[in-house]
Amino acid sequence: MKKKNIIIVSVAAAVILVVGLTVVRLRGGGSATQTESVTATPSPEMVIPTVGSQTTVTVTPANTRHAVIVDVEGIPAGTTSIDYSISYQTKQQGLQGIIGTISLDNGETSYQIKRDLGTCSSGTCVYHDVVGKVTVQLKFTGDYGDKLYEKDFPF
Repeated sequence: MKKKNIIIVSVAAAVILVVGLTVVRLRGGGSATQTESVTATPSPEMVIPTVGSQTTVTVTPANTRHAVIVDVEGIPAGTTSIDYSISYQTKQQGLQGIIGTISLDNGETSYQIKRDLGTCSSGTCVYHDVVGKVTVQLKFTGDYGDKLYEKDFPF
């Protein structure tokens, strides 16, 4: 019986020791060398201005809601490219999106982006069932720098 009590006490002591060391380690103690935390001054974020009100964007469902047409009018003079992101929520796959870059000829003031909403592989396409809104983000780049546009559209 004495042997059994000694084993139980030894096991209990070992468990208490392991739990104690784990708690000390989680609280940050128990290490022989500790490092000092230094807080760096955050660098200011670069803010990109929004595009002017002369730029208008319309979004239209197409191909029985399996595609989207984004019409961009009033592209700022001097624009050389537009980076775009079209994101939307689906019933089965969650948040989905399309990204790309359009290179513009000098002087273009309008452009139409038409993209399928789904995936295609080996000639077979699976279209997404869009619910809610479509978010369009555009970054215009030109001799003026960068300008942004972002808006949610009902779909």
